[in-house]
Amino acid sequence: MKRLLFLIIIGTFCVFDLSYAKVDDDLEQYLTEPSTKFLNPKISFKLSSDFNLTDNYQATKKKSEYKDIDFTSRFYGKFTLNDNLYIRSYLKFQREDPISKSSDISSNKAKNRYFENGAIHIEELNINYKIADFSFKIGKTNLDFGRSWDWKRGIFAYKLAKNYKQTEKLGFGISYKLGDEQKDGAYHFNFFSFIDDNKYLDNSIITKRDLSDNLNNKITTKRGLKSYIASLDINFDFGEKYREQEQLLYQFAYLNHALQNKEISLQNNKDEKSFAFSLKYILPIYHNFAIDAIYEYVKINNVDGNKNISENYNNLSLISKIFNNYNLTLSYNQLSNKEKFANGFDKNISEISFGYKFEETIIFDELLLQAGYKNQRTNYKTILDKQNAIGLLLRYTKNF
Repeated sequence: MKRLLFLIIIGTFCVFDLSYAKVDDDLEQYLTEPSTKFLNPKISFKLSSDFNLTDNYQATKKKSEYKDIDFTSRFYGKFTLNDNLYIRSYLKFQREDPISKSSDISSNKAKNRYFENGAIHIEELNINYKIADFSFKIGKTNLDFGRSWDWKRGIFAYKLAKNYKQTEKLGFGISYKLGDEQKDGAYHFNFFSFIDDNKYLDNSIITKRDLSDNLNNKITTKRGLKSYIASLDINFDFGEKYREQEQLLYQFAYLNHALQNKEISLQNNKDEKSFAFSLKYILPIYHNFAIDAIYEYVKINNVDGNKNISENYNNLSLISKIFNNYNLTLSYNQLSNKEKFANGFDKNISEISFGYKFEETIIFDELLLQAGYKNQRTNYKTILDKQNAIGLLLRYTKNF
């Protein structure tokens, strides 16, 4: 039944034959004035596909030396009924490794990986209504918690921040906008109450998804909408300089994730509580040269519902945009895991990469070629695990 529902939803978002408009790349749709028309249907799509080739050519453990070719595709849809009411969808094709695959990767013999375990799943499907400075959302969505996990920032380093990316939540929320970006700043107050989607729209096709411990009901969300996120986004637009907009963006977010961890005792079971602070600055320095920088700090207490485990993340990413087509990306992401009665570990990922964006054609709106180097270090207190890799990314983007 779930598989049938999944296919029906995919079909629904692929058969409309209405006038097309470009979809906004930002997953959070901010607010406009109320519409004067009751029905003004539009539909828009965006496709972004990544081809990744990685050569983990050197590592402390030989099992970590392997080549990896992978493919990821993201399909965004927006069906607008009028300027106030719209439906958003986000389908994703990516690798979905089962639990049993972990044992293969951790074996003593390295194994190259080529286009395996691909699966399509629904990451977002929600109804949105906006009027004046208020916006309401209900359905399945990704939460506004952090920014460093943005897949458009390099090849490697952002993947560490994906540990705390909050995806596939079912619930409802409200947003309120105050102020103006070009005057004293725009303040977006957001609240969303949710449960994890591990029952309704969590299925996948091609390869069956394996949601780790959630699949075996070891870690579950408590009944009722006891989980919530409250966030504040502050945006400043300082105007155009050298044909680029100078912008400053802050984010403060608090997340209470009501988890039930059945692998630990009741007295050690606590709600996972997280805090995120992000600072993003886009600075045009001169003609054809601008900097896009992000610093982010995330603190997570009671990881997976276990009060004895906490994590701290520090992420820094700097993209230098040169002549509109070239970019130089530098990233450093750091994780510190602490556990009572255990050693914990520290993990660092550094990246330097260089990319070229081809001019828009009738075939694509954006074609990016990025090549880079990654250094990864994991300190388990008793042993230091190192890994070096080079990678190539080809990204195709088209708006319909």
